[in-house]
Amino acid sequence: MEKGNIVKNTKFDRHGIVLAVRKDGTRAKVYQYGPDTETWVPVQWFEVVTSDLDTCYKCLGTGLYYYGGAVVNGVYTGQTGICFACEGKGKQTNEDRVRCHHYWHRQREIDIAVEAVERGEEYTPLSVPWSAPDPVVAELHNDPVPF
Repeated sequence: MEKGNIVKNTKFDRHGIVLAVRKDGTRAKVYQYGPDTETWVPVQWFEVVTSDLDTCYKCLGTGLYYYGGAVVNGVYTGQTGICFACEGKGKQTNEDRVRCHHYWHRQREIDIAVEAVERGEEYTPLSVPWSAPDPVVAELHNDPVPF
């Protein structure tokens, strides 16, 4: 078992991706799909489903991303671009799967925030969905609505 493998939990029938493995190989940090949690678990609980090169699940092996169109008379009328998940290869490696996981789960923003805090700076992200609403805007919407 190595970083980037897609694994299946033999006890609870869940799938996930291996993010890290301890040096002694006894436990792995697995991001479990579904509950969206990262946990350290014994490697005996998992079996490897996908390792090394495998068909890209995002583009289904074409290497192209299709967007903004429809199929008319059997011909795609939209636009295409290179698939980000496999970088246009049509197949994903373990490294590609780990890179995509961190990209899709905003790991880069978390890393920047941690580095800023360690330097003693205050980090303010571009968007904070959990912040309190602006009191001026809240006052505008608190008036009773007439029937």
